[in-house]
Amino acid sequence: TEIRLVERAVLGGFEAEGPDAFGKVNSVAVLPGEDAIAVADGTVQEILLFGLDGQLIGRTGGRGGGPGEFRAVRQMSVSRDGRLEVWDVQQSRVTTFDASLELEGAHRADLEPVQAMFPEFVGFFADGGFVLRDGRSEIGMRDLPEGIRQDTVRLYAYSSTGRFEDTLAVLVDEPKWFRNRDGGWGREELIFGRELTSVVVGDEVWVGSTGTWTFTRYGAEGVVLGDVDLGVRPRPASPEEIQDERARRIDAVRVRDVRAVAIGAPVDLQDVVVRMAEAERNAIREVASNDTLPAYDLVVAGTDGPVLVREYPRPLDISVRWVVIDGAGLPLGRLTLPRDTEIKAVAPGMLVVLERDAFDAPLARILEMRGGAGTGS
Repeated sequence: TEIRLVERAVLGGFEAEGPDAFGKVNSVAVLPGEDAIAVADGTVQEILLFGLDGQLIGRTGGRGGGPGEFRAVRQMSVSRDGRLEVWDVQQSRVTTFDASLELEGAHRADLEPVQAMFPEFVGFFADGGFVLRDGRSEIGMRDLPEGIRQDTVRLYAYSSTGRFEDTLAVLVDEPKWFRNRDGGWGREELIFGRELTSVVVGDEVWVGSTGTWTFTRYGAEGVVLGDVDLGVRPRPASPEEIQDERARRIDAVRVRDVRAVAIGAPVDLQDVVVRMAEAERNAIREVASNDTLPAYDLVVAGTDGPVLVREYPRPLDISVRWVVIDGAGLPLGRLTLPRDTEIKAVAPGMLVVLERDAFDAPLARILEMRGGAGTGS
């Protein structure tokens, strides 16, 4: 079923002035009970509250370490009881507000069980608890030869007060190319390499590989609850697509190192390009699964759903398809968005997407989803 998107309001953009304007949008959350949208502005570390008509209702926060202040807001979510939960990655702290942005409390996460210094924040449970993720990556590998390695990935469950609860899962990550040059480790993606994805849906964590349309559902205690299988299989990659992807990645490396030269960093551009090309050729030969394209490349979810999964785009695609499923894994339909459009928040029957206007200013659109099963219309 095709889901139609109807614009309800526009936030920000070049023409926004004064308190309505925002800079870098780090996160967005939908407060359904209040008909409001919270926007985390990473430029000033503030949270702005807008009505669904686009009018500013209130704001809070500011840069700092005190109560209700932030150093680096990374993600926001709304719990089932309507509270706004905010994760500050630099302070490893969750701050809780009510639906009108009144401060209710803040708790630092106990990171002692986590191996990484700055673990990845996966998402909030519906009760305000949350999940962190870490991997071993380059730790302890400086004496190993170059080659394909697989990290160990761990998912950790925390309570709403920041207390460590349990290790939800210990997983083997998808293969990556690890390189060792001049005593420094780095990690490169393989051509059409797979990624291990994880997203919080209600009281569960869905874990999947971008190579298939299957997700394993973990409960908050680490119990496997079952699988969600959308029944779609990835298609083979043509030799032209593999060559185009290799050329694009090599060009991206060249651009990064040209920028490094511009700021005075010592970089041998030719060496970088040759090494990258050689590593990726080896990776293609050694990983047979990469003769097919990934099934998807992004997955986002609301507090209790829906879950949106972006089909893997072809190199020249200007628009991409998203599969929409509910929190139980049942399909609701498909929708289409421009390739450069980023989904920042999901709620039943609603999306908030981020784009850039003609002046390259951030612009958020509030969109209603209509026409799909269970989308509210």
